[in-house]
Amino acid sequence: MSTMDQGSGFPPPADRAGNASSGQCYLCGQTIPADLMVRFGDTVVCAGCKPRYLQMIQQGLNKPGERRYGGFWIRFVAYLIDVVALSVMNVILGLLLATPFIMSVRPGQPPVFTSAAIIKLILGTVLGLTYFIFFVGKYGATPGKMACGLKIVTSDNGRVSYMRALGRYFAQILSAIILCIGYLMIGFDREKRGLHDRICDTRVVAK
Repeated sequence: MSTMDQGSGFPPPADRAGNASSGQCYLCGQTIPADLMVRFGDTVVCAGCKPRYLQMIQQGLNKPGERRYGGFWIRFVAYLIDVVALSVMNVILGLLLATPFIMSVRPGQPPVFTSAAIIKLILGTVLGLTYFIFFVGKYGATPGKMACGLKIVTSDNGRVSYMRALGRYFAQILSAIILCIGYLMIGFDREKRGLHDRICDTRVVAK
């Protein structure tokens, strides 16, 4: 028995799916002869899907067929951590931009910070966009979600691409501007999906 089979809490896979002449793979849904199937407890997968199923067990399955999803409140805490982190970075950015303008003000001349404010707004938006897209595309989670033991995956437990992370960022804005209803949906959905998760076909799971 391998170390992974011992630590996962699942029965070790059998060499055959059983006495049935064929079966349906839990992941790909294809009907495949029994001699090409592997059994995990009551769940049967084909040989081609076995590595992905083992990865799913490691990444968020509570038991075969059931992932542990991140609920509303733990995701809210993760979001607050990200907001604090971005706020600190924005304050530092504001100080760096304001300093040259303050130094250029002459006695008797009223300070004009309009240009600095516009630049800060643009750079702050780019910073937030980069923050979410980079961390989700690179690590599958923002620092807030990492701290809370959460990860964003696709519906088939795959990695979220940078393009999907970009789409999810704008979908989150949509979830917020409709009176945050898109976020409140997390508390009522069986898979804890917000509107942005539904739009981008993502799930937030507990690692």
